[in-house]
Amino acid sequence: FRGSTVVAVTSDHGEEFWDHAREEADWGDDPRGFWGVGHGHTMYQELLRVPLVIAGPGFTGGRRDPCPTTLLDLAPTLLAAGGLNPLPGAAGIDLRRRAESGSGDCQERVLHASSPAYGRNRSAVVVGGWKLIESVGGSPQLFRLAKDPQERHDLSAEAPRRLASMQRYLRELQASDGAAVGVLPESDEKLETDLKALGYL
Repeated sequence: FRGSTVVAVTSDHGEEFWDHAREEADWGDDPRGFWGVGHGHTMYQELLRVPLVIAGPGFTGGRRDPCPTTLLDLAPTLLAAGGLNPLPGAAGIDLRRRAESGSGDCQERVLHASSPAYGRNRSAVVVGGWKLIESVGGSPQLFRLAKDPQERHDLSAEAPRRLASMQRYLRELQASDGAAVGVLPESDEKLETDLKALGYL
């Protein structure tokens, strides 16, 4: 890279290739009438975990950040790299600053996902290597991601205290969100038409 060029490579979502088709068939709530492929229907890692690679001045080459990160961090990081002020009220952190500080408690960062494009309304929270998925009308699922990255072993019955603490995290996040995520403004008909054309509504 030359000069002040910063390049970021990422994705807005992952894709499922039959990773959890059996579970989804049991739920039977996908309006497409088939299960296990695509995106926008679950909160499993194959859809939530995406690459984020940033290169350019101010970014250490070949370094892999072990800390949990969200795409909400992308704007603050790129704005700071460009010497610009952060957006007022924006969520997320400058990843360069975190790397420079060497924060040892980064694994306790709480990450939140919600509002799939179709199917049951679902939410997920990840903190300290644990992940909780809750579905409206369904049972909670609890996973230890370090030991079970493919989310095959639901520990909700085996770890009731951890389940309760994760549910508290999720309730606090949902209460602090303010406006509902994924709800369109009533007056924006063009946005709704565009999203329908793209298959998101």
